Amino acid sequence: MAKLILHVGMPKTGSSYIQGVLNKNHKVIEQNGNIRILGGIKPHLLACYLIDDSRLVTRTDINELKNQYTNDIEELLKTQSANAETVVISSEYFILCGINKLKEYFKNIFESIEVVISVRRQDKLIASGFNQDVKALGRTSNLTWDKTSSQHMDYWEYCEKWSAESIDVKVIDYDYVKKEKEGLLISFLTILHIDYKAIKNKLVSPDNNSSNYSLSHSEVLLKLAMNRNGIKQETGLLEEFRKDLKKSTEFKLPVAYERVIAANYKESNQKFITKYLQNNTDSELSFHDVSSVNTPNSFSWNPLNGVEDVLEFILKKNTSGKK
Repeated sequence: MAKLILHVGMPKTGSSYIQGVLNKNHKVIEQNGNIRILGGIKPHLLACYLIDDSRLVTRTDINELKNQYTNDIEELLKTQSANAETVVISSEYFILCGINKLKEYFKNIFESIEVVISVRRQDKLIASGFNQDVKALGRTSNLTWDKTSSQHMDYWEYCEKWSAESIDVKVIDYDYVKKEKEGLLISFLTILHIDYKAIKNKLVSPDNNSSNYSLSHSEVLLKLAMNRNGIKQETGLLEEFRKDLKKSTEFKLPVAYERVIAANYKESNQKFITKYLQNNTDSELSFHDVSSVNTPNSFSWNPLNGVEDVLEFILKKNTSGKK
């Protein structure tokens, strides 16, 4: 039986890019490491099948993927395990699965498991997730965070649970490795014991996925206002706004909420950095530029606070009769 390398996310840390590279270049990668890759949508189907949290299974995306799972995937994994040294499975949905559930499913298929997790500073993760929801899912609600329902964001606790099961954990510090050209891919291939330089000329870039780009701060505000006013068909309005935008800034949490997140994760992150990132003092996970404050472990933020009436008025004037 083979060793399983299980890439569990996090979402918004380049998971889709890694999956695109694996799918587009599976033959090159497999030939350079006696590796098999579970490709296509199958990893997502498997991960959603293994999610059993009652709060999550009713989510539309998870429910739809869960219902597409078939036992053929398990049979394919058994075949791959019998014919390779390593099998790679990547899906950001795995972060939502219980560790015991994953262990139980894989224990009779693979000889061992190694978990790979890509992480970024929690405030940036939260902002990036909200950005994606507003853009792709038409989100209308405020940006909310509650520590009790965001347990997977405590990277120290999550990785320690795997370590307690004698399972190795490899970590990719997303924002740190992205400073180097192709740093994310190089880091992932290194975990697979593949030399990026040896195969880089054979690699094909994954298809550009337009759903994965991020909106700027101003674009998030406009799209959120459009969502709240039921303006769904005016995609040209957002494109026109983007072309005329004089200054593009990253969508971030306000400093006050950055401090809330720092207060809740800074201490845990430091232990995580020491053990899993070889005490990398340059990691943004240390919140070295954010002052923490004593604060509750939840908040709700309306990004349109103070400008919502103005945006609603302008949108109604510009889309009158077009809805």
